[in-house]
Amino acid sequence: MVLPIVLLLTFGLIEYAWIFLKSQQVASAARNGARAASLPDAQQGEVVESVRQYLEDRGLDGEGVAAIVLTPANLSDASSGEHVEVSVTVDYQKVSITGLRLIPRPESLGSSTTMAKEGP
Repeated sequence: MVLPIVLLLTFGLIEYAWIFLKSQQVASAARNGARAASLPDAQQGEVVESVRQYLEDRGLDGEGVAAIVLTPANLSDASSGEHVEVSVTVDYQKVSITGLRLIPRPESLGSSTTMAKEGP
């Protein structure tokens, strides 16, 4: 009689630990992208590829899993000292570890990081 409750608690703990891990990985991906975007010769394609590679190395890749937004959209328009922002959003339903519907969980995990553009 107690077994279903214990199993639900156990799987709930596993799922929430997974949420926290993936949330930190998304935040690190945004920071990695912002660092790449802050370089003087940064290009949008290189920044997006850097973030995608970071996510792929951590198992957060796949079709429709991540959305990456750069602000400003054209990094060459940003002058030295101007802020550049990288936002990363991951659809959590596609990276859930247990897939249990009984446990409340977020629809997506997201993070954004802002850094000053470097330059001469």
